[in-house]
Parts: sequence; C-alpha cells; structure tokens
Amino acid sequence: MINNFELQELEKYIICLEYPTIFLFKLLKYNIDDNNISYILRIFLKHHYNYACSNNIASIFNNNEYPKTIKIFENFYNLIKNKIILLLTINKFIEKYDNKDFWDMQLNDQILFLKKTKHYFNSVFDCANGGLPFYYRINLLLNNMYRDEMMINIEERLLIILGIFDKKIFNYLEIPLIHVSDFYNLSSKDIIQYLSIIFTKFTKLLNNMINLFQEYFFISDRLILLYSPIINEESSESEVDEDIELFC
Repeated sequence: MINNFELQELEKYIICLEYPTIFLFKLLKYNIDDNNISYILRIFLKHHYNYACSNNIASIFNNNEYPKTIKIFENFYNLIKNKIILLLTINKFIEKYDNKDFWDMQLNDQILFLKKTKHYFNSVFDCANGGLPFYYRINLLLNNMYRDEMMINIEERLLIILGIFDKKIFNYLEIPLIHVSDFYNLSSKDIIQYLSIIFTKFTKLLNNMINLFQEYFFISDRLILLYSPIINEESSESEVDEDIELFC
C-alpha cells in the first residue's frame, strides 16, 4: 500500500505532467493495484481537472480489475455534472442580480449574505421571527381614518425592498413597478394582493437561491474530499514502493 509521504511526492510529479495519458497507461504497465491507483487517480483529477473533463480516461480502466478506480471516476463525473448544472443556473441569476460585492464574495459568505437578506426581507414584512406578514393585518386600517398613515408606512417598506433587490429582480419575477401616485389610488384589496405577490415571489426566490448555493457548496466540498485521499498507513505495509518510484 502506498503511504501518505509517497503520495505527496507523487503529487509533485503529477502536477508537472506533460503527457497525462501516458502517465495513466504507466499505472497499468507497472501493475499498480486497484487500491493504489484509486488513491493516485484522486490526486490526478485534482490537478488535471480540465483534461479529465474533456477526455474519456475512465475507459482506460474499464474492466473488473479496477472497481475502486471506476467508482472514483463515477463519483467525479457525477459531481462535475451536477456542479455544471448548478453553475448554469447561478449564471442566469448573475445577469439579473447586479451586485458586484455579492459576486466577489467567497461561497460561504454568499450563503450567509442570502440568509441575512432573507431575514431582513422578512423583517420588512414583520415576520422575521415567524408569524404572518403584516399585510394580513392592515385591511381595517386601509379603510378608515388611518389609511394615509398606513399608505406612507407601506410606501416606506416597498422602497426598502426595492433597495434590496433593484428593478431588474422585480422585472425578472414579473412584478410590476407601480408609480407612487397610482399606488395610492389602488383599492385596499389590490394593495394587499400586490404586497402578497411581492412577499410570495421574493420568499420563493430567496429560498431557491439559498438552497442552490448550499447545494453548490456541498458538491464543491465533496470534490475537495475526493481530491484529498488520506491513507490509513497502519492497515498494511507498502507493497508497490518500487513501482511508485518508477514514476518520479
């Protein structure tokens, strides 16, 4: 069994490979066993990601002698496929959400930002800590002497929401932007319906984005684990030291 030190030394060689395919065939030529190849391959995929994605290198080992190696390939390509699908979805949102600071953040910070934005958005609707949004409680106030005061309060809330998401997101969600004078002339029913549409659509968007970024983080984390094999050196002695040295 190859040990961690040998794997580290081999990684230095793998990083500088000029002919990746020849290296893979050497693994077969020197009869490296399936267990050791699976460890070496994980390092190879880490440093030759683009090559692995553009070439069907799994076919080199596609036989019953290398079940662990084939499993590494399956995991790698499944993770890459899912990562690409998520990236395509995220890229669509980049065009709609014009916030350079957000897109410059690390993934963890982006997830935290989205969660804080959701909490702030809910606070605008008076439901950050649970309960129903405020528009469920304003019908009576919109139909008595407090209407003007209530309308000013609603306008302030809508301006805050517009500041959070900007016009592009409203257009993306097909939420019409209503002129202030027109908004004040709406009936109580239409005002409540408009607020309900905003709350429902933005809540769904934020939940979807948080789930999307968390899933992307999960896949990225699994790829990091795949790229980082840790060998239990107490399990057995190295049986292929001489063969490993032939690569370096």
